[in-house]
Amino acid sequence: MQADFGAMFIATAVRRLRGRGVPITMVVSDEFAASLRGGPSAVAFLTSDAALEGTGSAAFAAAHQTLAQAFHEQRERADRITWRLDQATESELVAGNDFHAELDNGRARERLLALVGAARRSLHLQVYIVRPDEFADRLVVALIQRARAGVRVRFMVDALYSETEVVGRNNPLLLALAAEPNIDVLVLGRIESPRDVDLSRLKQRDHRKLLIVDGVHAIVSGRNVADGYYRGFGEVAIHDHTAHDRIPWLDAHIEVQGPLVADVERSFTSTWREHGGPTIDHAEPVRASIPSAGGVAGRLVIHRGLADTHAMSMYEAMLECAERHVYIVNDFPIVTALGHAIRRVLARGVRVQLLTGNAATRRSDGSFFPAPLHRTLFELMVKARLEPLLAAGVEVYEFVPPPSPLVVARGGCIRPYVHAKVMSVDGLVCSVGSANLDASASFWESEANVVVQDAGFAGALEATLATLVAGSFRIDPLSPYWTSERAQRALVATLWPDNLYS
Repeated sequence: MQADFGAMFIATAVRRLRGRGVPITMVVSDEFAASLRGGPSAVAFLTSDAALEGTGSAAFAAAHQTLAQAFHEQRERADRITWRLDQATESELVAGNDFHAELDNGRARERLLALVGAARRSLHLQVYIVRPDEFADRLVVALIQRARAGVRVRFMVDALYSETEVVGRNNPLLLALAAEPNIDVLVLGRIESPRDVDLSRLKQRDHRKLLIVDGVHAIVSGRNVADGYYRGFGEVAIHDHTAHDRIPWLDAHIEVQGPLVADVERSFTSTWREHGGPTIDHAEPVRASIPSAGGVAGRLVIHRGLADTHAMSMYEAMLECAERHVYIVNDFPIVTALGHAIRRVLARGVRVQLLTGNAATRRSDGSFFPAPLHRTLFELMVKARLEPLLAAGVEVYEFVPPPSPLVVARGGCIRPYVHAKVMSVDGLVCSVGSANLDASASFWESEANVVVQDAGFAGALEATLATLVAGSFRIDPLSPYWTSERAQRALVATLWPDNLYS
């Protein structure tokens, strides 16, 4: 895809202003008018010639004044959170659902396998990474068992980090699935030769993680298919020399029942068709065909790489609604626009707590477990991006799992990586999914998040987050731990340019 950042940023600016209550009914731009035809609804994107044709026309002026007045009236009637998210993401709030957020890896593993095992008609899975290991073997066996029982399985995976159809390499797990007559495997973003390797090709990936069972049950997740995402912290023996890649990560998914499942399936099937997957014989899913499963309203926010900025705009809209407190769970370098949004929140007196981790797992004294150099460098760079937010007043915590008798590393506890992508605001609205708060999720990659607008659900999630924060390690910007690595962080941040930081 050719990057058209100008058009994307104009559309983002229009959505941002409309979310803040500024009525924009037309944008005049010779350069971008054609590419912006699919921009925010209720806004005309005109060339200068087309706009000049209306100059002096009473009817032209009256029409836009009428649109502006209708805009004001609509905004006055709307719930403020719904309004912001509608304008920012072009998603739709859907009632009648039941949701469950899961941050425990072991429970997530057993739930995922149980849902797969219960499938009777179809299983649709989309992931970013499939890594050969124990959990992946269990999942592949479960999928093959269901396929042999007559369930139609469709498995969609991004090529790059699953190392399949990349310059002649193929993932053996995907080969095992593709060999089954009732399983279709679709690989996205193949890299057929070294000539296909360039920065744009490497960064424009599909980062979504979805599971849809029989068209009526769905999971939207941050978890890939590998042990690190599905092993519980109390299930792994850890000593001072345990390798980084043996240690689990904190992650999260959200389970969906109800009409919103149709939106999740539609995301899967539209991508499947767009990339030439084998024909799907059943009709396009519609919300009306799925009965209500509860009283909770939520929306699916899809970000399609360079076509929009919906993931970043979703987080920005949520932050702009904050009046009391914000929880953020993420361990990626926060993109500049969201860093500015967080500072604006702090300036209003809102408390912001960030639960992060360590890209290279640390012992309780702050020293690193054995890890590849790139993980240590990434850790230093992420923390460098947090420096100004700490100074501005964000409370930053490094996640510490509950004590386990299997952890005998010095100090008796660990500070591992956090792969979860969670935000919750004021106990009213929260988001769980695949989108980080970094530049890759904001611009380059395709993402999927569920945003739940319900005080009961958000309040329960925040109670869980508060427990995690209470047991974690708060960073003191004046402590020896933090100041001793300041020079290293500054050096890595200098050597790792912003446009490459994710």
